[in-house]
Amino acid sequence: MIGRKTLVKNAQRLALVSTIALSVAWSAAADDKTYRFDLESMPLGDALIQLTTQSNWQFLAPQELLQGKIGKAVSGVMSREDALKRLLAGTDLTYSIDDDGRVRIVPVKTEYQTPTGSEAGRSNIDPSQKVDGNKKGAEPNKTMTGELAPVELEEITVTGSHIRGARSASPVFIYSRKDIDMAGVASVPQFIQTLPQNFGGGLSESTSGLSAENNADLNLNSGSGINLRGLGNDSTLVLLNGRRLAPAGLGNFVDVSMVPLSAINRVEVLTDGASALYGSDAVGGVVNFILREDYDGAETRLRYGTATSGDLDDIQLGQTFGTVWDDGHALISYEFQTRDPLDAADRSFSQDARPLHQLLPKQKRHSAFLTVGQNLSDTVKVFADGFFSVRDSRQIRTSSFSPANFDISETEQYGGTLGSTINLSNDWQAELVASLNQSRTTQENKLLDETELAAPRIRKSGTWSIDGKADGALFRLSGGNVKLAAGGHFRRDTYTNSDDLKFNRDVFAAFGEIFAPFVSEENRAPGIERLELTIAARYEHYSDFGSSVDPKFGLLWSPIEGLSLRGTWGTAFRAPLFRELDESSVQGFLFGDVPNPASPNGSTLLALALGGNADLKPETATTWTAGIGFQPVGVPGLSLDVTYFDITYKNRISSVIALFDVFINPRFASLLDFDPDPAFLALLGSLPTSGNFAPGFSFTDAEVLADERESNQASTKVSGLDFSGSYRIDSDVGAWTFTVGGTYLFKNLEQLLESEEAADVLNTVGRPVDLKLRGGISWGYQDFSTNLVINYVDSYRDTRATPVAGVGSWTTADLIVSYNTGDHTDSAWLRNTVFSVSALNLFDQDPPFVTSNFGHNINYDPNNASPVGRTVSFQITKQW
Repeated sequence: MIGRKTLVKNAQRLALVSTIALSVAWSAAADDKTYRFDLESMPLGDALIQLTTQSNWQFLAPQELLQGKIGKAVSGVMSREDALKRLLAGTDLTYSIDDDGRVRIVPVKTEYQTPTGSEAGRSNIDPSQKVDGNKKGAEPNKTMTGELAPVELEEITVTGSHIRGARSASPVFIYSRKDIDMAGVASVPQFIQTLPQNFGGGLSESTSGLSAENNADLNLNSGSGINLRGLGNDSTLVLLNGRRLAPAGLGNFVDVSMVPLSAINRVEVLTDGASALYGSDAVGGVVNFILREDYDGAETRLRYGTATSGDLDDIQLGQTFGTVWDDGHALISYEFQTRDPLDAADRSFSQDARPLHQLLPKQKRHSAFLTVGQNLSDTVKVFADGFFSVRDSRQIRTSSFSPANFDISETEQYGGTLGSTINLSNDWQAELVASLNQSRTTQENKLLDETELAAPRIRKSGTWSIDGKADGALFRLSGGNVKLAAGGHFRRDTYTNSDDLKFNRDVFAAFGEIFAPFVSEENRAPGIERLELTIAARYEHYSDFGSSVDPKFGLLWSPIEGLSLRGTWGTAFRAPLFRELDESSVQGFLFGDVPNPASPNGSTLLALALGGNADLKPETATTWTAGIGFQPVGVPGLSLDVTYFDITYKNRISSVIALFDVFINPRFASLLDFDPDPAFLALLGSLPTSGNFAPGFSFTDAEVLADERESNQASTKVSGLDFSGSYRIDSDVGAWTFTVGGTYLFKNLEQLLESEEAADVLNTVGRPVDLKLRGGISWGYQDFSTNLVINYVDSYRDTRATPVAGVGSWTTADLIVSYNTGDHTDSAWLRNTVFSVSALNLFDQDPPFVTSNFGHNINYDPNNASPVGRTVSFQITKQW
């Protein structure tokens, strides 16, 4: 725990840094350059985000103006203003650019006359009559060419910053609704598995009951988590609309299979440590699922998929209703999905498995989402949302160690938020949000004749929180406005189970973020097109273990047009899980005559302790990245990006079981206490779960204690490259886009105990491989679109075998084809309908052979491969 003096000193340092650091939301003036644009028709808010990404242009836009409006498709090389004009066509919106270069999206009255020529799309605002009703002599929001209704303006934000309109120097991947649809997947876990930065090992339905690596054996509900960089499911922060979700099962991971795919608007993936922004768990990164809210109409989705070998049918139904009125919006979405189990006997590579064993469980899920927002006045907006999902899972498991039995679980997840934003003076905005989220897991095991092997067990996790923040401009530099975001957070986390075990903790946090553009388009010079600095810090205090202060710095420099260099450095942490702190699980064992070469008689009376540890401290990490983005002006349509990342993760919580070799193997030296506390030995002896295997002795007679409880001894060091590239070519027969993305790991060092040497576990069974690639070719012509994707997982080694055996690489192909009828038909049933066909693992490639030693004989590595094989799906999406 950090002492009071240290906390005060850190607070003083934070205050000093916040005073002298600089930040601003980017607001770029219009220019005469041309850019390559590739925007599909989509909700206008999403389209503006894409326009920002493709042209480095930020907008001031009131959310209520964007609701229910669809941006037009924009494709080709043109100026930013021409692109914005095309995007806004038919929306009854236009834009203005004030003397400070700020681009404002504003409504236009029917008498507004669209300018022509080079000023097309821009409001010709008299400098003496800006959009400011308080200016002396000016009529409120009156322009020379027409009348604009009064509006309150908001800037668009994405994951990675608390400041509206600010950009993060950290790498952030944004996947739109179209990206998700064109991946051809049926569920959120399937989409997550397409990300090269995600490791399939850990807690997922693919590893449940099939692997003992990466805590996969702690998956009580056959759920699926996210495991960025392979650091563990509990080291990736998962958000829903920017809010934390309650973990499932043992409280050790967020089950993303509970999130309805059809309700998602976009997915934002921050692949950098972010505890300075979001607190605990954001070590490997942050995944934020943004659900739909800005929709006017109805949408029906029907999907049927099946594996071409075996009985693996997947059926999905989604229905969305949305409405938008002048000062508010509402949306409700429902999704149902059911999928059959996958029998090991249906796969040739798993024919050695025991009879009846299933590789994937049967899953059935119902999900519903509701959101509503209302402007109470010109300055105050209130919003609320609610989410409920229930999933049933059933899987037959059998091994050489146990008879065939049903593993059955039911998971419920529900929650909601209630909040308000208040627009203050000088573009400042305050926000207050209360959130609640609960997860309930019921688990039971039955023999095939439905005989219960044990009574059902129920586990509940919950979190409720209150967040408040304010952000706005502090002052102006020559490069733009300096902005600050500051706020506080209070959260209570809870966990209970059917054994009446109860845990709770209170978390208090205070955070601040500053962002400064020293150089922008307003004051650029040769060799320095843009220079931006970001500084953030967060203080968190936990009621059960102490405090953490985490800073983060980011710098972005563009020396020439089209080239950007960026870097970040920060610290991150993960709070101990309740199950890790749980001392009710402690067991003691007493052994006599344990071999000890250092003992005079060659043996030692040893006490052994296992289980949780209430004295655990948080895991800590130092992360840094360095990246290059290149969009050459001379090669329109080309975009390249490379990011180096380095994560040093210390004080990791783990337990190592050692017994009769504890004195012989030097790696176990840090576990030994040669002067054990008699009171602790007496406690071990009194526990009903403890065992005495040294007749004639008691625990207090032990000469040495091997403390093998959970401890902060492990460490991990991961480094590598993320890379991506795309190139678009427009032709008379459509637009062609070539993409490639991947991750290459240099090392994955793991050290479980302080007294052992770190070992590189990269490219071994059950661990991440060095290279994962995903690339493809997409083609779009009028209302047709196709996407051919190639997935590659590199070869690795099976170090469990003697001699070491090789594991082959794995290459699969996916093909997705879709057609949008648009308004090309007079049939109301067919108009605005998208028909899609997808074939995943098109050539039905089996996963590489790996000899199984888990007692299941499935003969593949479930951490790095999928047993599903080729699946063909047909989907209809109808907008009413």
